[in-house]
Amino acid sequence: MLAYGSLAAVSAQTCHEWLINPSVGWPTQENFRIWCQNMDSVTGAVLVVAGFIFLFHGFKNHRLLIGLTGATLGAYLCGGMALKMSMPLWMGLALGIMLLGTFSYFFTSWAAAAVGAACGAMLGASIWLMLPRLDPAYAWSGAMTGAVALGLLCFLIFRMSVIAFTSMQGAVMLPLGALGMAYDYHSLQEGLNRSFSSMPFVLPITILGLAILGCGYQYLRAPAGGAAGGGGKSSGAKSGGESKPKDSSAKKEKAAARE
Repeated sequence: MLAYGSLAAVSAQTCHEWLINPSVGWPTQENFRIWCQNMDSVTGAVLVVAGFIFLFHGFKNHRLLIGLTGATLGAYLCGGMALKMSMPLWMGLALGIMLLGTFSYFFTSWAAAAVGAACGAMLGASIWLMLPRLDPAYAWSGAMTGAVALGLLCFLIFRMSVIAFTSMQGAVMLPLGALGMAYDYHSLQEGLNRSFSSMPFVLPITILGLAILGCGYQYLRAPAGGAAGGGGKSSGAKSGGESKPKDSSAKKEKAAARE
């Protein structure tokens, strides 16, 4: 709980900075590195475990995970708004967790569409910033395109959309937590900083590879829905319905033989 609270506080502070000065732009790899440096080992361990669950067991536990995601987003947004309005941070965090967490848990399909839109916005903005010929000042248009695309896909193909965005979340959380734990060792900090500057494409490729791995694993292991169970029930009902006339005809034949 302490790790979750500290992570929510850091997220709220970051949201507060972006709400005050939106011109700072989309988070860069340097922001990612700073987050890892300022992270404690407990929060890193929580992110590693949560990232593993999101990455490989996201659809299996999607209702609980969507509720937790909604609570985290609520803490992020309401905490930032509380800081902007000079209110206590805990009040904004509690309000956001209760409102969006409860809504996300009980209205799973709508919350999944909202989370899918958020993941699509991050993916669209990231792709826009990676392409060299596009103006970074218009990264919001890539974010809007991704948000609309994945948000609508959640209503059309719910299973695949949930698998996609839980894998994407896990693929970001897992290396974030692992790097946060690695930065606690002073002997590794210089090497990690040098790797960030000399090999900038390693982290995006790692996140993309983990996301593809998680999508493939969940697609093969996650249940396709209640079709098989429903089919079994319907076939059982049919077989039961067909057996009744046979039993009644057999009884009639026995009664005729006795007469």
